[in-house]
Order: sequence, then structure tokens, then C-alpha cells
Amino acid sequence: MKPLFICGCARSGTTICQKILDSHPLISITNEMQIIELYHTFLNRLFIRGDPRGHKDLKDRWGDFSINDLLENETLSTICNGLKLGLIAEHKQRKPDMIYYGDKSPPIALRMDLVNKVFPDAKIITCTRNREDTIASLVRNLPDEFDKEKDAERAYEDFQKLKVGFILDLDECKKDPYKMYQKVAEYLDIDDRFDTSLFKVD
Repeated sequence: MKPLFICGCARSGTTICQKILDSHPLISITNEMQIIELYHTFLNRLFIRGDPRGHKDLKDRWGDFSINDLLENETLSTICNGLKLGLIAEHKQRKPDMIYYGDKSPPIALRMDLVNKVFPDAKIITCTRNREDTIASLVRNLPDEFDKEKDAERAYEDFQKLKVGFILDLDECKKDPYKMYQKVAEYLDIDDRFDTSLFKVD
């Protein structure tokens, strides 16, 4: 079994990508179960309580202690592996014959240090969309307390710097979803039994 994660700016096609990938009988992809955030929060809480290796001179801020430092600790590494086995077991219940398991979560690209350490063999699909449509969709969907135009533009620009793995362009997908998911199948080295009839964009 191999981990697979979907990321990208919100309103760039991550949700429809998750639905189409999950339609494949060999792929189990959940929708924003925050798997990576679970790991991050778990390690962060342990760090705030103190260095698990017994050092006394660390500040209680995440930025002063790296993911690598934490995961070099044998106990923590064992616990993280246990979390991974539990995750695999949950996905196996959904699809016993799965080859890929994972989650769709736009911010995953912000945690690639953690992804690379805990899931070194992970496949990543980054969804992209043209600037105008992404920002317009963000503005329509952001809560009123946001500075919609400014926050939407900032989010779009931030995610332009975080493209990793296979780039799934929503605008290209509109032209021919089947062809795009054939390319996804090649990237994942599996057959192309995706239900591309699910593809629709607001």
C-alpha cells in the first residue's frame, strides 16, 4: 500500500479530484480528514510539553525544533508508525483491495517536510486552476469576516509556490477529463478505471 495525497489552493479542483480518484477501486482517498495535520499536532503537543529526549534548554515554540529532530526519537517514530498502521487499517475497511490510501487536504503542501519524513514513498497530486477563476471562486465562498479580495489573492499566490508531484490543471481537465486521468493513472502506475463522469466545476 502506498500513500497518496491531494493538495492545492482551495477552489482549484481538489474536491472533484478527490471524488474521481476515490472512484477507482484500488484507491481510497478521504476528504479533508487532516491526516497530516493530525501528525503535526501530535508532534507539536509533545514538543510543547518538553523535549522527549530530555534536553532542558529548548524553547517551547515549534519553530525551534525540527520535524527531523522529533522523528529521530525512537519512541516517537514508533508511535507515528502506529498511527500510520491505524490509518491503513481504516482505509482497508473502505476498500480491501486498495493499492493507494490517503487524503485530500489543500494545506498538505505546507507540511512537505513532515510528509517526506513520515510518508517517504508518498505520491502527491497538486491541483491548479487559472488565477481569475480561482480567486473569483474563493471570493464567492469565503466567509464575510475575511477581506475577500485580498485574502483570496494572497492564498492563490502562496499556493503557486507550493506545487509538488503531479500537477493536475483544472483548465486542461475541462477540455478532456478522461485524457487527464489517463495521465494520472500513468503517474500512479495503475489502470485508468476512474469515473470521469463525476467531473464538474462551479
